[in-house]
Amino acid sequence: MDKANEMYETQYGCLTGITRPEYNKNGKLMECSFENKNILHTPYGEFIPQYTNEGARKKYIRSLTFYDNGNLRRLSLEEQTEIQTPVGMIQAEFITFYESGELKRIFPLNGKLTGYWTEENEYEMAQPIALKMNFGLVEKKFISLHFYQDGNIKSLTLWPKETMSVPASGINIRVRYGIAFYPGGRIKSLEPAYPLFQNTAIGKIACFDMKANGINGDSESLNFNEDGSIRSLITSV
Repeated sequence: MDKANEMYETQYGCLTGITRPEYNKNGKLMECSFENKNILHTPYGEFIPQYTNEGARKKYIRSLTFYDNGNLRRLSLEEQTEIQTPVGMIQAEFITFYESGELKRIFPLNGKLTGYWTEENEYEMAQPIALKMNFGLVEKKFISLHFYQDGNIKSLTLWPKETMSVPASGINIRVRYGIAFYPGGRIKSLEPAYPLFQNTAIGKIACFDMKANGINGDSESLNFNEDGSIRSLITSV
């Protein structure tokens, strides 16, 4: 029997209309797409995995990916859906999880950038997200939010046109691309929006990475120790 035509039982419900299935060595479903609507019942709410590919911006990717233990690893949603997170309700089109089940990353949008659908088109669709951080309220358009397993924010990735101001190194710093945090909420690294002169053990150095790509906010040009002192920096000036 063609496994693509079988029903497959998971802890999130029975899956039907499976296409492009891949299985682990233990015979468990590793990833798949769908040709019809399914509803997943998760601790974070009910979700409908992607099952259509029409439209200029929709990516043709696997709808679901699982860990060997059967927990969800990645989930591509049919449409933007509200999800309960440790920082409030957020609209998501693509979600990743830790192997133990906690939220890992949320992408409010996950469009396919082409000549027919540009970054500018995607940015215009993005909506500001309000976050209450240790240093105050932030309301910006984010490409993604990265969480620690305990629910604290690990990093934030901004859209290229967005910047945010944060207190660090004794001043307010304008940040582009992204910012990362220690588990307790202190700033771990950030990407300055302009050349930022910092005092170091070898003198005053302008921190600014002209080649910063902004793919994610996990690791940036200016890095801090947990006590707020400078750990390292990149200079292109």
